Amino acid sequence: MAELLRRDIFEQVSARAGLQCVEGGMDPTTDGPLAAAMALAHGPIAHLWIAMFFLGFARAAQQFMSAASPVVPRWALRGAVVVGVINLLAVPSLYFGMDATHFYAVNGWGADALVGLLTLVWVGFLGLGIHRARKNRAPMLT
Repeated sequence: MAELLRRDIFEQVSARAGLQCVEGGMDPTTDGPLAAAMALAHGPIAHLWIAMFFLGFARAAQQFMSAASPVVPRWALRGAVVVGVINLLAVPSLYFGMDATHFYAVNGWGADALVGLLTLVWVGFLGLGIHRARKNRAPMLT
């Protein structure tokens, strides 16, 4: 529900910038009255949401893990904590401005693209690990 609400708000802010410039040359993340809101929503606020998800996942999985039957492999928990901390390190980028040429700006390569890439790569590794674990598991009788 929260994800749907967040997505709806972001789309409304993006649509408003498009309606203000009919010829379509306006970028809602850098132009218009709500550009700062878009940069915050897709930057530091999104990093907070992602960090809360990964750190909450690691904490919940660790709480229900036993030595006999682990819910999630230890490498997945450690990786989730690392990705969560990396996303938290990108939150202060809101204090470094909106100049995309600066590495640590809200829309720069460091806080936006690099952290997003690391998160995406981690999700890919997690999916690959789940796929490999499923291949090694014996088929279930139904």
